[in-house]
Amino acid sequence: MTTMTTPVFDVEQLESLLNARQWAKAKSLLNSALQAEIPKEEKGALYVAFVTTYLSVMNRINAEYEAALDDAIASVKTLNEKEKELHKKVDLARVKNEIKDLSK
Repeated sequence: MTTMTTPVFDVEQLESLLNARQWAKAKSLLNSALQAEIPKEEKGALYVAFVTTYLSVMNRINAEYEAALDDAIASVKTLNEKEKELHKKVDLARVKNEIKDLSK
């Protein structure tokens, strides 16, 4: 079994940068890894690390996107409820005015 002699891609460091939202540094780390000369026998391990990291990042992005959508849906529901309440108040005021006009 061949082990990587020089770590070209530090998954833990990348995860740390991504968690800290240091996008430029994470991008730089990835670019460095992609431009480094990698022995043929180490490429598979590097590709697995890239794919694993990519999936992890995409899962986090999707989770944040889903949470943002949930917040937006909740806001729209609140606005819809307030709109219904406003329409009820306007309708009630209109009926009161009509009754008032009829009683004159």
